[in-house]
Amino acid sequence: MLLFFSNEKILLLQNKPVNTLYPEIVREIQQWTTVPYYYINHIVFYSKPNDLVLEKETSTNAKAMFGVFYNSLDYPLEFWKKQFGEKYTSVKG
Repeated sequence: MLLFFSNEKILLLQNKPVNTLYPEIVREIQQWTTVPYYYINHIVFYSKPNDLVLEKETSTNAKAMFGVFYNSLDYPLEFWKKQFGEKYTSVKG
């Protein structure tokens, strides 16, 4: 599932990450993932240019997130990096 949500705090991270914004963004992710009617178990915000990963429990860099916290032989860090090059569309052709 690919989910996009826009928040002005997240948009600010595109230019220069501000550590003081991380807790507020993590709280918003927690709000999305705690409502059972949404059926959203987890949201991971991965900013490639800043090597920043925010999710419902923490903020860290990509190497730590996908090499320690979510370490997986099937989904290593390289898998997630390749996702930025994938074309996602809802148009069937």
